[in-house]
Amino acid sequence: MINWELIEKPLDSKRLLDMTGVPDSGGVWAPDLTYADGKFWLVYSNVKSMRGAFKD
Repeated sequence: MINWELIEKPLDSKRLLDMTGVPDSGGVWAPDLTYADGKFWLVYSNVKSMRGAFKD
C-alpha cells in the first residue's frame, strides 16, 4: 500500500452516515469494501449504543 491517492469520501453526508450523538467507541465498525459485478460495494455497521440488545 504505497502511493495511494484519495479519490472520494464515500460517507460524506449525514444522509449516508449520521454520527450525531454516537458515543465514544461507537460509530463505524468493521467496514468492508468489495468489488463485484462492475461495482464497488461498501458495507458497514453504525453502532449508536454500547448498551446491548444489538441487532443487524
